[in-house]
Amino acid sequence: MKNIFLILILFTISINSQTYLNNSILLKLRTGLTFSGLSSYSFSKDGNSRLPLNELSNTLLPSYLIGIGLETSDLINIEETYINFAIELSYGRATTGIVTTSIGEAEFETNTLPLLFWTSIKTKGKLIPFLKFGLGAENAGFAESYKSYPQYNFELKDWFFCWAIGGGIEFNYIEHINLSLFIEWVGRENGIYKILNDGREIDFDFRNGNTLLGIQFGYML
Repeated sequence: MKNIFLILILFTISINSQTYLNNSILLKLRTGLTFSGLSSYSFSKDGNSRLPLNELSNTLLPSYLIGIGLETSDLINIEETYINFAIELSYGRATTGIVTTSIGEAEFETNTLPLLFWTSIKTKGKLIPFLKFGLGAENAGFAESYKSYPQYNFELKDWFFCWAIGGGIEFNYIEHINLSLFIEWVGRENGIYKILNDGREIDFDFRNGNTLLGIQFGYML
C-alpha cells in the first residue's frame, strides 16, 4: 500500500510540474522548529520476555526544521480567492542527550522527513492570511543508544502515509519576494512492528503527529 501511495505522489508531482511550466512559480525556503516526540514501545523475544517502557514515553521534543518547496502563483481565481498548489520537503531532527532509564543511560533521537503536496487558499494584498491542506508521505525514524548495554541499541526507519493542515500570514511588501509565518500539523498512520537482527520483536507506537512552526522565505521565479 505504501509503495502504491508513493507512486501516486510521484505521478501527481509529474502532472503538476506541467502546470508549473505555464504559471509563475514561488521558490520557498523554510526554517523553524518541529515538535515531535517519543512514543510507547516494547520488546519481546521468544514470545515471553519484555523490556519495560522507558520513562520518556510520550515526551515532546523540539527539533530544528529546514525545508524547500515550489508553489504555483494564483493558479485558480474564485471571486478574489486564489487556490494554489505546492510541493514541500522538510526535515527535522531532535536528540534528548544522555538520560537515565530503567535499563541504564541512553540517548534518544527522532527525525522526520515529510514530503507533502499542498492545496492553499489565499486572497490578494500585502498582508495575506492563508489556509493549507496537504497529503503525502513521511520518512520517520527513531533510535535508542546505550553505551553500557549495546545489546539494547536499535534504530527504526520507515515510510508512512501522512496528512496535514496549516495556516499563517504572508507578507508581500517587496516585488517578487515574500515572507511567511506558518504553523502546520502533520499526522501519520500509527504503529509499526518489526523483528530486529538479534531476533527481538518490537511493537512500536509512533506519536500520531508533529507540529511545524517557522518562517518561510519565498522568491518568485
